[in-house]
Amino acid sequence: MFDVMKKIARCAMLAPLFAAACDEAPSTREVYVSPKGTLAFLRTAAGTAPGIPVFVDADPFDEAQQLSESFAEAMRGATRRFQGLHFSAAGVSENVTVDRVVVVFDIPKGKTGMSICKGEAVGGSPDGDKLNFRAVLCRGAERMAEAEGRMPQRPSSAGDAALKRMFEDAAKMLVQDEDRTPN
Repeated sequence: MFDVMKKIARCAMLAPLFAAACDEAPSTREVYVSPKGTLAFLRTAAGTAPGIPVFVDADPFDEAQQLSESFAEAMRGATRRFQGLHFSAAGVSENVTVDRVVVVFDIPKGKTGMSICKGEAVGGSPDGDKLNFRAVLCRGAERMAEAEGRMPQRPSSAGDAALKRMFEDAAKMLVQDEDRTPN
């Protein structure tokens, strides 16, 4: 029994190290998806060209058009099996309340995808070397889905391969069937 207690104590001492290591890896997570899913909405809103615009807010690289195109490409990839869905790079966010995808970098605490969809300017300031973003699918002023990504090291450019992979992951989280099955 004493040996088991020693092993548990050792594991408890190592837990913070493992948690810190996890904080050092880029991560993407689903924040919200409408209980109805998003696919029916996307089939309607993105069914005709130019489709749903993809905007960027608080661009940390001064490359909004490239970031916008990169996320639009990620959305096209996430919806590829549903032929005929269109997404277009729209560049810098215009704080409008049309159907759209908005990618916001370094979002301040207290601001959410709901704030973004309502057209509020929410871009924040950089968090040291870290890079944080929120990707939100908006149906007018309504939030349909939201994902966030975090990188422990800010990439040097909008074309960074790890950032593009995170965009792909986030886009998949924004595209879900009515039964909430990721696509």
